[in-house]
Amino acid sequence: MRLPQFYSFCLCSWLTFSSLAISGQPLIETVSPQLVERGQATSLEIVGAGLKDCRDIVFYSDGIRCLRIEPKDDYTIVAHISVAKNCQLTAHPFRLLCADGFSDLRTIKVSRFPVMAETERAAVGSSIRLPNHNLTVTGVLQEGDYDRYDVHLERGRRLTVEVDAMRLGGQMLDTVLSVNDPQGNVVAHSDDNSLLHQDPTVSFVAQSDGDYRIEVRETNYGGGPNSLYALHVGDFSPTSLVYPAGGPLGTSVAVKFLSPSDQLAPPISHILDLPKTATGFQLFSGAEDSPSASSIPFRLSTFPNALELEPNDGLGINGRIFEIPIAFNGIIEKHGDTDHFSFRAYKGEHLAIEVFADRIGSPADTYLKLYDSAGRLLAQNDDWGSQDSRIEFSVPVDGDYSLSIIDKLQRGGANSVYRIEIQPIVPRLRAFIPRPDRLSQRSQAVAVPQGNRVMARVGVVREHLEPGVVQVRFEGLPSGVHASPVFVSENEFWALAILQADADAEIAGTLSQVIPSCQTETTEVEGEFEQVVDLIADSADRLYQSAHVDRLAVAVSPPVPFHIELQQPQAALAAGGTIDLRLAVHREEGFTGPVRIEVPYLPDGCFGEPTVVIDQNQSEASYRITASPQTQLGDFKIVATGMISLADTRSRTMGNQGRGEAESEPQEKENWFQLKDREVASQTIDLRIGPSPLAGSFAELAAEQGQMLPLEIQLQSRGALPPRLTCRLEGLPNRVVAEPVEIDSTASTVNFQLNVSNDAPLGTFAGVECRMSGELDSTPVSFVVSAFEPLMITEPGQLHRAADGRILSPLEALRDQNAK
Repeated sequence: MRLPQFYSFCLCSWLTFSSLAISGQPLIETVSPQLVERGQATSLEIVGAGLKDCRDIVFYSDGIRCLRIEPKDDYTIVAHISVAKNCQLTAHPFRLLCADGFSDLRTIKVSRFPVMAETERAAVGSSIRLPNHNLTVTGVLQEGDYDRYDVHLERGRRLTVEVDAMRLGGQMLDTVLSVNDPQGNVVAHSDDNSLLHQDPTVSFVAQSDGDYRIEVRETNYGGGPNSLYALHVGDFSPTSLVYPAGGPLGTSVAVKFLSPSDQLAPPISHILDLPKTATGFQLFSGAEDSPSASSIPFRLSTFPNALELEPNDGLGINGRIFEIPIAFNGIIEKHGDTDHFSFRAYKGEHLAIEVFADRIGSPADTYLKLYDSAGRLLAQNDDWGSQDSRIEFSVPVDGDYSLSIIDKLQRGGANSVYRIEIQPIVPRLRAFIPRPDRLSQRSQAVAVPQGNRVMARVGVVREHLEPGVVQVRFEGLPSGVHASPVFVSENEFWALAILQADADAEIAGTLSQVIPSCQTETTEVEGEFEQVVDLIADSADRLYQSAHVDRLAVAVSPPVPFHIELQQPQAALAAGGTIDLRLAVHREEGFTGPVRIEVPYLPDGCFGEPTVVIDQNQSEASYRITASPQTQLGDFKIVATGMISLADTRSRTMGNQGRGEAESEPQEKENWFQLKDREVASQTIDLRIGPSPLAGSFAELAAEQGQMLPLEIQLQSRGALPPRLTCRLEGLPNRVVAEPVEIDSTASTVNFQLNVSNDAPLGTFAGVECRMSGELDSTPVSFVVSAFEPLMITEPGQLHRAADGRILSPLEALRDQNAK
């Protein structure tokens, strides 16, 4: 890691902290420790903002539960938790549930070993002696620090050391690990490890008795008070790659645990009895009596394995041809190695040929090619959404086809494992909540104030799905919370959802299911929800650690002192025209502050003011939407959001509502609401965009300086119009004016007097148009007729017209004069 990246990460972390704090969402800054022991009760100290009324820790997975919450101050809580004996040894995502809603997402990891905290050293560079058994040490790397630990080994005993830093998901901490023997010689060293997401690990057999010193530091001697890490130390098996990297469910598979480097153990053979279902499966490398500290990726499938058989460096060398679906498994064993596999496919099949290498921790950077039976190249791919290759293939004819796979950098080694899965493409559907930016968790949890509404955008990803409308439904919402129907049209990828809480809904929260489904003439697909949370990323958009969860956090929060309403217009917005919508704020007694209103998601080709402020003691405002002439016609859902700031509001202690405890007495009325920034939504309305109900045409526009030019526009009515219309010319150059003209809806012409001043600019000016405005069905609207017409202005005596009124060019004028 480079120092500039570290500072960029600090800036991004501050921006994330600030944006969440401003939005009013509870925020977690640090969790300590970030790793706990399985089968034990322990305590977590959590520091952040908005945690004063924390009620619970909600985990996305089973095995950890919150016993009680102990507040220390406005920014710190102590959470007492219990970790089950069968809890999975992995990172467990969680959120804090507070009165203001759910916090941002964080993770804690679970270790199989006893966990001890690093004690304060007497001086920088001093060491801590560790007991001679498997354990996990949690520590902090301060800036410029390096932590040292001593462990006594006897000759022939294995020592494995593994760091958890990046994988803790708390902060960018790129560590380096080394071990010195009793004579001070470096016997093991590790920086990055592809299997462990940049966390280092070493493993070796002691060659002599004595004290071995373990040293861990940040790559550039950086660090800080939040640079937390965990160190697994003992004689357990190293976390290593497995070959093959997958197998069919319900079968026994012979595997080898491979060595990521020369320092680690030799390959270990093992027979795996795979489960019948993938739920809860974890694989650990090494012997059963000393498994690795961390689990390793292993693909479970419903189709068989095929292992590479040398020689296979050329097309059709070994003659093996497999039926699909199949999973080819191999190792790019040396520099420049190329492996080949063959399979049989049939006309009309649609196949996904997908490589798993980088995603299972292999150092191989694959490049995949597909050939027909004559050796002609049909397709090739380097990266497809990751560093792994993928080819989607529609089979043109029955026959045999071949694959070749290489490391594109011509590298290779005993641990360059890959797996190629070939199976028919099936339609898939996934729902998600769009993120405003990669470095923020804003909008990724929903808090609905009692008796109010909020807006959420719901996105969908369609894979190989026929065109059709996707319906999204919510299940498991908090009691008293209701979601509007969500329909994503076939040409869109997201739609608006409105979540509304009853006034008497309990202040509580749940992890709710968001289920997309789509039914077409030939297919019915029900999909899943996936939320990807970036935990550690740098300013170059490189992601180091993330969490994937399958439910949306939805909470009921205390009420806010206002509602907003967006008028449903009866009139349509004309292409090229405008419409003024009425915004209303309904205030509770005692609330007089300003409300910031946005209409955030307008149809393509439409625009309006970014923000409208309804000032204190006011209750209404107008919001103008302008449509370009080329905007898409149709019906669209839009919504308004309203936000108030902490400075605009007074506060009241809300008691203990929702906690099952006796409520406290309310405070004085002027301290009415306990708020930070709070945002609510209006109901959705239907905005219809239609063609302009008026068409018109100008005569050719040309005038001399100092001239008064009469202008008549012929009108053609094509729809409902306001009874009275005010007509204005827009886009006129400086010092050219025309007074507005009033007409009624039956008029067939509109006449202007164009006053061109003596010093009006010369030239041709594009963009003159006539805008007509009025009220239609009590809604202010406007239309444009004859848009973007050119106006030519010349010096006196330089404008020439033909007998039919057509403007002549200078050459035409000269010819006309000579003809006379």
